[in-house]
Amino acid sequence: MAATTVTTEDLWDVVEATTEPPKPEDDEAEFKAWRKKDAKALILIQNYCGSANYSLIWGTETAKAAWDTLAKKLNPAQGT
Repeated sequence: MAATTVTTEDLWDVVEATTEPPKPEDDEAEFKAWRKKDAKALILIQNYCGSANYSLIWGTETAKAAWDTLAKKLNPAQGT
């Protein structure tokens, strides 16, 4: 369900992270927009992962890191 919500909110690109995120020194406005999208995606993932799994991603700094951590822990065959 988290993947669907992240996708419908047009945030999947920050979770998938097929490209490097923008750097603040290159384009501050683009970096701020990316950071805002990433924070929204991270909050959605945190909210949907449930309290039992929240401890797995507590402290992750990006949506991609949280998603990858959950994938590795909850579905090891696909998380590699």
